[in-house]
Amino acid sequence: MKTMQEHLDTMVVEAATPDETTFGRITGRRQVDVWFAPGYYGHSTDDRIEAKLATLARLLWVARTKEYYRYKSELLGRVVRGEGAPQTLGQEARRAARNNILAVGESGDGLVRIESIGLFQWAVTLAPGSVPAVPESTLAARVGMAASRLIEMHENKLAAVWAQKY
Repeated sequence: MKTMQEHLDTMVVEAATPDETTFGRITGRRQVDVWFAPGYYGHSTDDRIEAKLATLARLLWVARTKEYYRYKSELLGRVVRGEGAPQTLGQEARRAARNNILAVGESGDGLVRIESIGLFQWAVTLAPGSVPAVPESTLAARVGMAASRLIEMHENKLAAVWAQKY
């Protein structure tokens, strides 16, 4: 059986918006792929795509978290559904710090910016006029780039939180 770290490196999770117009996949720790239902992107707007991508980000992270706990349950041989309650003030402070990490990822060309607080709240901003001017495949690739950068920033800030003494 793989270790949790090995599982995180190879895990694949997928999600879709409730209306099944926007889809995504996380592969490993940071690779994010996004695609749209045929014809949806071409008839959409910046605002609509931003909202769909923010919803998708939240759903993808929920899917990743579920898979994390599913595998943790398998490793431990018992059901693990989430974190237990903090047992000390230090644990409570560490959890609060983790839940308030602001992470930002931006595509190299500034086309896409994704922000998250604690991986619970998500916002996606596209450069104005992106949807009518930028091909779907280009935008999807830039979303993947921004998402990967956001995850990397979150991981780095999380490591700093865990390194602090509380």
